Amino acid sequence: MRIPSPKKRNDIIALFKAPVFAKGLFLQIRLRKTTGKKALLIIVPKKCGIAVRRNRIRRIIRGWFRIRWQKFPDNISFMVKVSTDIKNISKNKLSTTLRTELEKLTEQFRLPKSK
Repeated sequence: MRIPSPKKRNDIIALFKAPVFAKGLFLQIRLRKTTGKKALLIIVPKKCGIAVRRNRIRRIIRGWFRIRWQKFPDNISFMVKVSTDIKNISKNKLSTTLRTELEKLTEQFRLPKSK
């Protein structure tokens, strides 16, 4: 299943101006209510590492949301911004670190636990 991203410039700018929903050590999540479908925007700055590492971070976050996508409300757009502090995490611990932080940050939705 493909997760849509916001396409219109106004939607992306509105996500940047949206209040911070949750903030952790490495991730920051912003939410915005929309009239259309839900969407996901992932921002990974260049200071996080080379392109391979940035793409891996995006893949991990997108995969985590893909599993839980149907459980989120339909009228919300998400923006996940990655902190540059993630560059200090080794590649072996990157996946587990990101997934546990996403679990902690999205607890407020009270989603059913996945296996």
